[in-house]
Amino acid sequence: MADVQVTTGHRRHRADVYTRIEVTTKRRKMLAHLDTGAELSVCPLRYVRSSRYIIPVSTKVYAVNGTPIRITGATRIYFEIQGKRFYADVLVSEDVKEILLGYNFLESFACEWLFRQRRIIIDGMSVPLRNPWAKSESESPVPVHVEVNDQAPCNTAASTDGV
Repeated sequence: MADVQVTTGHRRHRADVYTRIEVTTKRRKMLAHLDTGAELSVCPLRYVRSSRYIIPVSTKVYAVNGTPIRITGATRIYFEIQGKRFYADVLVSEDVKEILLGYNFLESFACEWLFRQRRIIIDGMSVPLRNPWAKSESESPVPVHVEVNDQAPCNTAASTDGV
């Protein structure tokens, strides 16, 4: 079993931390966390419309403190960034509170992080980064560690609900 590190970092109380982008799903806007240190993306279970779109996977996920994070399976979610449609292949868990877009997403869409400009280029489009603590409803991400079986879902799809 391969060992994959997914670390979303520790909450920093600095006003200059910009690690999220605004995404839209079913006309509802939310913040998605970007993480270059997370090899895989993760999505809350409540964003997947039906469990029939979730493919079972042999993946074990743990918080950095060793607490297990339950993985329901894997799927593909669709969303918009500045009106342009994107997708992410994600692990699905009822234990996470927000979408985490990891290295698999960032590499798939040729992302370039412009730290000083507080922007990220996604598939050629310049997107402003958001401060994760500027919005009171934004929650601190949970650091996790993932063990991944060599089997990965291919060409999976799921709809997202309006959460």
